[in-house]
Amino acid sequence: MMETVSFGLMGLSVLVALISYLGAHRTPLPDFSKIGCLAAVGIGVVGFIAGLAVPVTQYRTCGSECTSAMHAGMTGDYGEYEEFVDTSRDSLAGCIKGAKQANRKAKAAADEAGDPSLHTPLDMAEVEKRCKAIAVTQCTDHCYTPDAVR
Repeated sequence: MMETVSFGLMGLSVLVALISYLGAHRTPLPDFSKIGCLAAVGIGVVGFIAGLAVPVTQYRTCGSECTSAMHAGMTGDYGEYEEFVDTSRDSLAGCIKGAKQANRKAKAAADEAGDPSLHTPLDMAEVEKRCKAIAVTQCTDHCYTPDAVR
């Protein structure tokens, strides 16, 4: 609905700007170029803001749902956002699994080289924190671009 209002206002602003321009250049139209230009800019700005209102609120709401899902341990049902949270669950699990696997490979390489100082163990709490941040970002991005999910 708001997108339609936005396009209508943007079109109206172009029309007002065109009439203002023509009125200022000696046509049979009255010269109301100053007020016409102000009206065109005002209507254009309102149209632009109206067009952004819905996507911005959707993005913020989805971001809040993704964050709350992360704090709840990615369990539960999130209604219309379930598809996006589910994607983040997979992402989180893959990120943590990949970090553990990389840690094991680094340890094996250090053991094979005979120098345990080559391996610095990962702080799994830090890894989980970083993976959760990545999962929330991906969840929010997928909310905003649902066609890109999976």
